[in-house]
Amino acid sequence: MGICYRSPDSNFETDSGLFNLFEQASSDNNNCVIFGDFNFSELLWDKPEPLLEKHPLIKCLNDNFMYQTVKEPRRGDNFLDLVISSDKNLVERVVVREHLGTSDHNMIEFDLVAKKCIKDTHVQHFNFHKANYKLITEAAVSKHWEEITLDSANDLWLSIKNYIVMIRNELVPRASKRKFECKWTTKASRKCRRAKIKAWNKYINSGKEPTL
Repeated sequence: MGICYRSPDSNFETDSGLFNLFEQASSDNNNCVIFGDFNFSELLWDKPEPLLEKHPLIKCLNDNFMYQTVKEPRRGDNFLDLVISSDKNLVERVVVREHLGTSDHNMIEFDLVAKKCIKDTHVQHFNFHKANYKLITEAAVSKHWEEITLDSANDLWLSIKNYIVMIRNELVPRASKRKFECKWTTKASRKCRRAKIKAWNKYINSGKEPTL
């Protein structure tokens, strides 16, 4: 997934670099979705006839077999914000919503069709704060490292690594799985996030159409 902002005064060189990124993203049968503000106000996506194939964006999409899925204007009568995908089945139910805050752009809501792969693996967590570093140091010093003679550097590294892992497993206590959060997360930001989710769920459950 990628997010794009193309400046209204973007030049030919900048546009060429952008379209080159499109080609890279969609190469080798990769699935990709790129959305953002492209500022191609001359393209009216609800009227296919004016979409000339010679337009650089249209040519880029056709050359890379990509699809533009927004069919309603988002800023007045202009289609500035687009959702582009490498497969037309990746994006469903594209809806233009209300303005976001003080922005004069409307929000775009869409469903991304994806498959979540869950690996059945058990990850061990260790509490290094409660480790017995005195015993760890003694175990490391007691090892006769000079006696390790192997044919390759890789084999030598694996031998050292396996011994270190064995020390960790024996002398570092297990820890319960922790819920990791971004370092900038604070009590205030968590409170605001919960309020946002609560307000959004209330809006969705109301069944009311947004006022544009």
